[in-house]
Amino acid sequence: SAPQKNRGIPENTKEIIRDLYDLGVKSVLNIIYALRDKKLDKIPTQRQIYNFLNELKKDKFGDAGMTYLEFEKWSKNNMKNEFLGEHDGFVLDYYVSLTEKYFRISLSTNYLINLADKRDILVVDATYKFLLADAAEAMTNAFEKVFGSNFTRIMCWAHAERAMTKKLLFIKNPRVRENITQDLYALQSSYSQPKFNIG
Repeated sequence: SAPQKNRGIPENTKEIIRDLYDLGVKSVLNIIYALRDKKLDKIPTQRQIYNFLNELKKDKFGDAGMTYLEFEKWSKNNMKNEFLGEHDGFVLDYYVSLTEKYFRISLSTNYLINLADKRDILVVDATYKFLLADAAEAMTNAFEKVFGSNFTRIMCWAHAERAMTKKLLFIKNPRVRENITQDLYALQSSYSQPKFNIG
């Protein structure tokens, strides 16, 4: 009988790809270049890596699609702010219309609520369209197709914080690492685009 073809990506290579993904290396070609640098015996094909990344994203973040009913359930389940860290996001309020296929959602963190408690005046403007998501370009492209290009892209703080925390571990000096972390939290609290740009 003919020898069996070795199919799929070996487990040790999958682990390297997972680590690369967690460090922010997310394009198939950059992963291939990194695997070549590691001088692996067998480099997976672009298609194999692409398929593995899709599985990895699904494992990490769940299905990309969400129905209005699923969104309503998710919003309801994420309205509690007890037992959350000060920078963990939660739903303040939401509205979902299944018949009109329309939704509104208001999100915050305990940190932002505490900041609001310290202010005498709050300026709230809901005339802007914001896209709050992870760094995936596909999200931006999809949002732009549906709503047009008149919106502000905001990085999801939970995703950004996890990614920055992992990258900051490469800084050996704890004092430098803490200073950078404090600067990032201050930057995240910017209340306007000009203030953010100055940071």
